[in-house]
Order: sequence, then C-alpha cells, then structure tokens
Amino acid sequence: MGSGYLVALGSLHSTAKSPVSSRQRAVLALEAAAELTEGVRPPFTVVESE
Repeated sequence: MGSGYLVALGSLHSTAKSPVSSRQRAVLALEAAAELTEGVRPPFTVVESE
C-alpha cells in the first residue's frame, strides 16, 4: 500500500459497476492517485494474469 491507495480504492469503487475493463479501471485508479496524491507519479506498469 502506498500513499495514494485511498484515492485508488475510491476510484475502483466508483467504477465497480461500469462496463470498463479491469485493466482500464486499474489505470484510472492510478491516474486518480497521481492527480490527487503528491507521492504518486507515472509511469505505471499494469501486469495482467490469465
């Protein structure tokens, strides 16, 4: 857990019932955390498992 986890969790919660893919939800959460938390910055790496 990093400094932006609460913002990221809020973003994930807000997109829970949307048709957006899991990967896109993760990216949106990271972008929200970067926008609202001083210690979070891109670039981000999203790793998917099958």
